[in-house]
Amino acid sequence: MILFPTDFSESSAKVFPFALDFAAKTGLSIHVVHFYQVDLGEFHGATHFQYTDIEKSLREEMDGFLEGLPKNPKVRVLNSLEIGFPIQGMKRLTSEGEKYKYIVMSTQGQRNALERFFGSIAAEISVRSDIPVLLIPAGLEHKSFENIVFAANRESVHKDTIDNIRALVKLYKSTVHFVYVADGREKGDQEDIRERIINILFEEDVPDFPFLIHFVEGGEVMDGINHYIDKTNADLAVFCNINRNFWRSILHRSTTKKMVMNTRVPMLVIHLTEEND
Repeated sequence: MILFPTDFSESSAKVFPFALDFAAKTGLSIHVVHFYQVDLGEFHGATHFQYTDIEKSLREEMDGFLEGLPKNPKVRVLNSLEIGFPIQGMKRLTSEGEKYKYIVMSTQGQRNALERFFGSIAAEISVRSDIPVLLIPAGLEHKSFENIVFAANRESVHKDTIDNIRALVKLYKSTVHFVYVADGREKGDQEDIRERIINILFEEDVPDFPFLIHFVEGGEVMDGINHYIDKTNADLAVFCNINRNFWRSILHRSTTKKMVMNTRVPMLVIHLTEEND
């Protein structure tokens, strides 16, 4: 199942077609969820009817939101209202067995302060989630993932990380661009990473998907990745790493975080643990 958190915004509605197409291709259903909080100070001594009114109002918003979304008869769409903060709520839901396979969400929310808040949630859940997170820029025209940029470094180039995207690559018949951003002082790293990629892809037989390997000169990972995406008109960027170090380091700088949340292509963030090493 795909978890699709929403704040009922237009931005969220615009990225739903990506989730719908993704669900249709993977054979998964979608759970649309809205998280909300009740201020215990404000509602101290509140009656049952007051709480009911809050939920009734949110239910009407949910129904209106769902009514405006595209439909696919092959994809089952569930929905719920959940009390709690979004990040903790998503962690709680996705930790319940292996029910959820992906989180798909917009990198933006409602206007002004709430838009920044929802973007922060997207950034934080992309670090803390135990399942893959697909971040979709609001307003992006839906299209297939024909060209996938895989952000490569010593940590992300690993058999399990590449195997993790193999099914996705087959579904979309994608070409994978392994892109390593270097600062010009890491020639040894470049050769090592190239050799690792080749060895993994040719370990058992010829690769089952087309691929390219590129090295980009530049200090910041996101600068290099975005430059390559613009140059090649890529459709998806994949950040796949162990113990979250690679992705966390990318989001650590506020300027980079802003760039990530305003990316021009969807981003898939996958985390693996050392147990897979």
